[in-house]
Amino acid sequence: MGDTSGKIRDLEGRLQEVETKCAFLEKESEEYKEAVQTLHSRLSALEEKMRQLQREVSEPDIPKTIPS
Repeated sequence: MGDTSGKIRDLEGRLQEVETKCAFLEKESEEYKEAVQTLHSRLSALEEKMRQLQREVSEPDIPKTIPS
């Protein structure tokens, strides 16, 4: 009977360890998702800025009238 009780305690300890690791991985996963979202937002902003600069370069301000 004592052997069974020891095995149960061992399994309970292992289960607790797995639950602890799962909680840690869930937290890490959420932090990773937030970081990816932040990077995606920054990339989108940089892409928009790049398009804006490309338009400025390809369409320079040319005076409407030519000075004499």
